[in-house]
Amino acid sequence: SEALKLPSWSMDAVTYQIYPSSYNEGTLQGISDKMPYLQQLGVNVVYMTPVFESPSEHKYNTSDYYKVDPVFGDTEGLKALVGQAHRHGIKVILDAVFNHSGDRFFAFKDVLAKGEQSPYKDWFFIHSFPVTQTPVPNYETFAKAEAHMPKLNMDNPDTANYMIEVAKYWVRETGIDGWRLDVANEVNPRFWSRFRQELKSEYPEILLIGEIMHASGPWLRGDQFDGGMNYVLRDAVLEFFAEQSTGPVRFMEQLLHQEALYNDQANSAMFQLLGSHDTLRFLTACKEGGRGWDRLGTAVERMMLAVFFQMTYIGIPMIYYGDEVGMEGATDPHCRKAMIWQEQAQNAVLHKWYQQLISLRKSHEVLRKGSFRPWFTDEVRNVLGYIRGVEHEKIGLIINNSPNPYQLELSPYRADKNELTDLLSGVIFKNNNKLTVSIEPFGCLMLY
Repeated sequence: SEALKLPSWSMDAVTYQIYPSSYNEGTLQGISDKMPYLQQLGVNVVYMTPVFESPSEHKYNTSDYYKVDPVFGDTEGLKALVGQAHRHGIKVILDAVFNHSGDRFFAFKDVLAKGEQSPYKDWFFIHSFPVTQTPVPNYETFAKAEAHMPKLNMDNPDTANYMIEVAKYWVRETGIDGWRLDVANEVNPRFWSRFRQELKSEYPEILLIGEIMHASGPWLRGDQFDGGMNYVLRDAVLEFFAEQSTGPVRFMEQLLHQEALYNDQANSAMFQLLGSHDTLRFLTACKEGGRGWDRLGTAVERMMLAVFFQMTYIGIPMIYYGDEVGMEGATDPHCRKAMIWQEQAQNAVLHKWYQQLISLRKSHEVLRKGSFRPWFTDEVRNVLGYIRGVEHEKIGLIINNSPNPYQLELSPYRADKNELTDLLSGVIFKNNNKLTVSIEPFGCLMLY
């Protein structure tokens, strides 16, 4: 059915999130100029937070859905960016904010001016007239009383039609490859079903990702979004690697529980993120958390383990810009600082690690399309293993989230090979009736 089909390219996707104001001059042209950098990193999808006209830096309060914000450029510039991305083998996903508009949006300005006489009064949830914005707005808003973000009424056919036209317009005009839908859980699901049907019937290869901060089962049955931004998985990864407040058993339980909530299609289209423009940076979380006296000393290594997990797990890995060069920062606005381009200020080890893992993910189909299953958990030593496999083709992944080196005696996960090679280091291990491996402190193995 149309409903359950994913775009043919989504299984191979590795996404990179850009906050446009902070990336290379803060313009679409600046972002276009960095496509060779992104191609070298290995990513093949770019997701940008909103680029349409808005008075704020974050652009989540849209003034004009049909206009690129002049700070970034114009429609031609967006077309050029998409063209440049496509020439580098990179897809482009834009952010759509259909839960609320900005208070300078034409329909809301009309309601402010004409009150009950405005033909647009049913585009919003207004409690009484005249409309007042201060001290407290007398209409529904995004979050708590954000007067400049009035909530849109998507049950109103005119509003729904308008926004669906907006979504189609940008796909048609610029050739973008998908939409990420802001605060999707607060919009009537009937709107999303219609949104999906109309967009997918015209553009079957488009990817639709919903932003839902909690468990997203109801939205991922195949009639609304292809996948979601997996903040629930991020919580588990944060606890195990950054805070080290949970052990391997709990971490594995969380992974399996997560996977059981959704069908295989949805699982394969989840954006698996370590951080975003709404969270603290993962490296900062590693430095602030962790066991033992040497938390700062092991922060980068623990982040590298988390990236190893991210790049060898199911779904679509999503890198938040700058994480690949070791950027740090607490929650918004500190996680939205300008991208670091000076090489001497970048973490070269981390950057190379991202490149290596993305490249291994690309060259081994099992890491993109294979099933995920637990292999072992060693609670005492804080080590775990899992297997990615398609039929006889299997890769064994091991993570040592501890400051000690170990020798592990494991049950072999494949009997067809006498030797297994660690794809990261080239080291070879004997694989007879038992498999013995040695693993470094905060080390990991990719056995093939």
